[in-house]
Amino acid sequence: MYQVLIADDEAIERNALKMMLENNIASIEVTGEAENGVQLLQMLKKNRYDIAVVDIEMPGLSGLEVLQMAQKELENTRVIIFTAYSNFDYAQMSLRYHAFDYLLKPTRRDKLMATIERCVEDIEAARRKSVNSERLKKIIGQIRPLMDEELLNSFCTGSGDFARLKVYLNALEISTETGYIVTFRIRDRRKGQMSPEDSLDQLALKKSVAKKLSTGLSELVEHSLAQVQRDKITAFIPVERPGAEYQNRVDSINLVHIILDRIQLPETVEVIAGIGSVQESLEQMHLSYRESISALHDTKTNMAIRHYNDLFDRKEQDWHILQKEQKQLLAAIRDEDMEKQKKMIDQIFFVLHKKPPEECSSHILEMIVQILHSVDPYFSENQDHRFHISRLCRECMNIGDTDSLKRWLTEYCQNLSREMNVGSHTGIVIEQARKYIDDNYQEDLSLNDVSRHCNVSIYYMSRLFKEKMGENYSTYLTRVRMEAAKEMIRKYDYPLKTLSDKCGFRSVGYFCRVFKQYTGVTVGEFKEQR
Repeated sequence: MYQVLIADDEAIERNALKMMLENNIASIEVTGEAENGVQLLQMLKKNRYDIAVVDIEMPGLSGLEVLQMAQKELENTRVIIFTAYSNFDYAQMSLRYHAFDYLLKPTRRDKLMATIERCVEDIEAARRKSVNSERLKKIIGQIRPLMDEELLNSFCTGSGDFARLKVYLNALEISTETGYIVTFRIRDRRKGQMSPEDSLDQLALKKSVAKKLSTGLSELVEHSLAQVQRDKITAFIPVERPGAEYQNRVDSINLVHIILDRIQLPETVEVIAGIGSVQESLEQMHLSYRESISALHDTKTNMAIRHYNDLFDRKEQDWHILQKEQKQLLAAIRDEDMEKQKKMIDQIFFVLHKKPPEECSSHILEMIVQILHSVDPYFSENQDHRFHISRLCRECMNIGDTDSLKRWLTEYCQNLSREMNVGSHTGIVIEQARKYIDDNYQEDLSLNDVSRHCNVSIYYMSRLFKEKMGENYSTYLTRVRMEAAKEMIRKYDYPLKTLSDKCGFRSVGYFCRVFKQYTGVTVGEFKEQR
């Protein structure tokens, strides 16, 4: 039911209007009547109405005066001005105070009913929008960590589906692409070896500090994004109205000062912050991230807060120190020359050996992204997952030492090389996969297991099954298992549990459902047919 309030100083008018509304629209209920402006104002402050039909000229306060004074109370109320006065100024003022419509007395019944029905339609539309908005907020709340991760990974790498990322920003109510990156590093003040117990305590302290940093940031900066990785926090700070470069720098340093001042740090922990410069687009945000990492690892200063523009001359900073090595590594990947790949990777890490692991990771990730763009023609157009920048970023940036990073890069390049050149021996790979499945279908066999056995990536193996077998991996595995089950039923009289286990199913019920779906009959019915 829709609650209606009628305000008119004439009782006859109120009664006639009430009868007209309730007798013609079943969903309408008149729950309030006011005979003057003061009474109308009191009723609006006390109760909530869906529709208010208001006369202009009333004792005490006019209808327009009440509209002006009760804007907050009328926020979700459709107000219809129903008056004998045709003054144009009245109509203008009504619109200014967000009246839904302006009707002159006397008005035809059908016109009034049509106006009320439009009010109802507008109310319903608003309610649907509100429900959808709440539903969207709920969905965003559930996937917010994934959205934040993809956004920040793209900011770090300079790659990704920026059209989708901009949709994410809108969903998060971030109205600007302009902003900068701050990287916080939480580190130990104590030097030397610690006992295992002390190490665990220190790790717990770091996590506590990271949580405080993230919370403080979200409280101070609306719509900021933050991601915790080990003892590091990467944060995106949106800037609605950027000023001059100097002012931007001052503002960002002050903000970080405020955040750090709010945190009571344990004596054994310190926080270092590196700040990048303001960028005006998502596509350029990786520059700010690189700058924040460089500032974070600058050895010329002991400051806790370091802005890139205070420490470096951009013109002197060389982000392309590995261009020659990168080209040679790309050639080795294309040629499937594993020895040459190892040699170039050794050379790359020789160049980077003096840089901190995190800065090494940044260089390596940038290089991989550029290589992937170079080899794009080697992959099919519909292979949307071929790059998986988000996954690469997560893997690369979570590696804590250069030796592990070197091993990771070597393995990645070798797998990429095989996938680029696998066209000449796809038959061998698929036969290898089929044999492995035939030999191991009774196990808990995943696509990842098969991919590792064949020494290709899980994403390539998935595509290979669809292209060469005409079905996805799970469908193929089910078919192998069901054919094996049929053969076993023909030859042996296994108990149902044994049969299920031998076919790779850990649930008898699930096995029976899949068997009937595949064969069209139950296990018992199939046994009778043998």
